[in-house]
Amino acid sequence: AIDAADPIASALIAHYQTHGNWRLLASDGRLFSDLARTGDPREGPPGHRPPPRGGEKRPKKPRQSPKDPPRLTLLDANGEYVNGAPSHPGPVFRRVLKLDNQAIGFLVVPTDRRLAELGEGVEKRFVEDQAQSLYAIAGVALMVTVIMALLLARQFTAPINQLAGATKAVSQGDYAKRVSVSSGDELGQLQSNFNLMANKLEQSREARRQWVADISHELRTPLAILSGEVHALLDGVRKPDEKRLQSLVCEIDRLTDLVQDLHELSLADLGSLSYRFETMDIVKLVQESLTGIEATAQAKELQITANLPKRPIHIDGDYGRLRQLLANLLHNSLRYTHSPGQLACNVTEYEEGIALRIEDTAPSVDQAELDRMFERLYRAEASRSRATGGAGLGLAIASEIVKAHQGTIKASQSSLGGIAVEVRLPT
Repeated sequence: AIDAADPIASALIAHYQTHGNWRLLASDGRLFSDLARTGDPREGPPGHRPPPRGGEKRPKKPRQSPKDPPRLTLLDANGEYVNGAPSHPGPVFRRVLKLDNQAIGFLVVPTDRRLAELGEGVEKRFVEDQAQSLYAIAGVALMVTVIMALLLARQFTAPINQLAGATKAVSQGDYAKRVSVSSGDELGQLQSNFNLMANKLEQSREARRQWVADISHELRTPLAILSGEVHALLDGVRKPDEKRLQSLVCEIDRLTDLVQDLHELSLADLGSLSYRFETMDIVKLVQESLTGIEATAQAKELQITANLPKRPIHIDGDYGRLRQLLANLLHNSLRYTHSPGQLACNVTEYEEGIALRIEDTAPSVDQAELDRMFERLYRAEASRSRATGGAGLGLAIASEIVKAHQGTIKASQSSLGGIAVEVRLPT
């Protein structure tokens, strides 16, 4: 319908160019009707009909019945009604009529209802086809998604179920249970962390068993000696002289020291070991500690050498606990160093603190044993037997004191042939 309006629009523009306005078409409905039917712009003045071209006999134009009003409408440049159908019940298309690039009017062309219905039918079929295609695509996508989800769920749930079963086994006391690491992602990291946790728990259980066994052994030794001596005195086998009583006192002191050490370690584990930090001179404390062991060192034919700064070095620490630390380290060297021998103590200052190094002469131990020297109840049996005394708790307590002072402690081979223990404390 829009394409068919092209010759009519041309005829209307030619009419306007000839007459300069729409007055003739506004007053002559027949002329506008004929023009709208044929698109022939060769109309003349009112009442005039041009002859047919080339002598041809022009066909008779059908008259417009009142019941068949023109389907076109002409509007002037202002959109005012000129002639044609006064209204349109359906959709219309407004064609601009231009002369010399200026709008001179509008031709309102109704859209063909059959074409519209045909278009609606095509659109409807297109929408239906698209909907069916979308349904098919959605169904395939859903099936693929479900399959992928099942595969991914199986991939994820299998290690998770394995991890859950292993966790249950560990919670029931089976610390030897491990899981296989299946990937390098977060789930694999979780599996690695579980294996690490299970390994730590197994080590902790074994350490606890060893700890109980060692404590039982350490307590049983002095108790057995005490029990034997007391029964011998009661039975009259031995006389209660000063020598026997002194032996009993020594065993009681040994037992007391062991219980005290265990008590301090338990307090350290609970974080309840008391400390009173204050500013103190570490050089003065080392000098006092070395002076306190001079008599014992001379009795064992051990020579003490010290290399200490000439000026005070102040640190924040607990005086009593640091004194206990030095006593444990120095007496450990006195107890196990062969006579005659040497014990050296050096204090050096570095940028962030001080380094205290205590080393002695033979005997020494292997590097593997040096790494375990600060474990509780550990002793290198080859050179440090129970006959020399001690329960293997002194160095463990020393390690806890150093940790409380934010320092470090380590053991190494000494250049003198024995063991060197170095403590670093922040100033």
